[in-house]
Amino acid sequence: MFLLLFRFADRFSARLFALFPSTVFLLSGCVSQYSLLSAGNSYGTSYSVVVSKNTYAEKSWRAVADALVSKHGAQLVFYEGGVAGAREVLTATMPRYTAFVARPEECGQDYIADIHLLVRQLDEDPWEDTQWGIITGNDAAGALRIALVSAPHEIKKTQLGALTEKRGKSAQDLTPVAICNFPACALVNAAQRPHAAEGINQIAAYADATSLGRSSKGMLDIWQTLPGRNSFSESFFLNQQWMLHELAGLRQEVDASAFYGDPAWRVTLDSPEEPAFVSTGLMSAGSEHTFRIEINNRMMAAQNTTPIGTLFTMRLKNVKIISGWEYEPVVADNFILLFKPVPQGQEKEIVVKFSGEPVREK
Repeated sequence: MFLLLFRFADRFSARLFALFPSTVFLLSGCVSQYSLLSAGNSYGTSYSVVVSKNTYAEKSWRAVADALVSKHGAQLVFYEGGVAGAREVLTATMPRYTAFVARPEECGQDYIADIHLLVRQLDEDPWEDTQWGIITGNDAAGALRIALVSAPHEIKKTQLGALTEKRGKSAQDLTPVAICNFPACALVNAAQRPHAAEGINQIAAYADATSLGRSSKGMLDIWQTLPGRNSFSESFFLNQQWMLHELAGLRQEVDASAFYGDPAWRVTLDSPEEPAFVSTGLMSAGSEHTFRIEINNRMMAAQNTTPIGTLFTMRLKNVKIISGWEYEPVVADNFILLFKPVPQGQEKEIVVKFSGEPVREK
């Protein structure tokens, strides 16, 4: 009897997830119920600010790091030499967000590559383990302005043209530059180090002018596939994992990609009036989790080539995929991403089940 009730509830929850994709619905019973999408735990808001001792010694740049610590209740992590010096502390704390505060002369191509290596080495899996961003600018005042931004921002789809518009060389020595004309984000394909321009708070860029352009395209694809679901910085993070999966022989494309700005600042696309071609939901019960993609438009779903996934706000350990291998899922301690989220037959929903124990707060 209990099994029948559970199966009924499981089907019922799938419909609820389609209507309320960010909500967790609790079933009665003895299993522990919680949300991998709720920020109501210490990991969901955990934040580290990484800065070199030399940079922090300068009063104006110390104010940038301190502003982030104050805004997020963050942990301050110092290093000497290179950012690899922060590895021990970050491995011990495993923050959801990490901001690297750096003077413009510090954050060149090698610095960005070192960050990529660092955030992949915090545990044993090959994926990046923290959502990160570099806080920098032409000067400390510009970096401080970015550090203080907090109110979430929503971008209208009609503004996407401005977001990706190609322009010539600007006062910030971006060659070439793609910049938005409203106070939110920009995508930059830069031959030189991008610095913060007035009104721009997040930039996804390349440190290497020889890049293939895969990072910006993939990031935009993920951001636009499910408007309102993933933020600009979350889309950057998920795309990095996509590239790690797809470009095993082109690691330089991954390591040349940089994200500038506060990684916790949420910038999303406005949700369409009509339902998206798919709806997603995540349900947890005990140590078992179910990620659902309900198909609203079969033709569009079948043609989709962009991975679909989400970041968790609670870390997991001992993760194992139970079912749904045909959709090529990857489940790590802090995210799930399906690399082939297309219907394999006449199914009305795509379901991936996995197990993983929540890492409890200390």
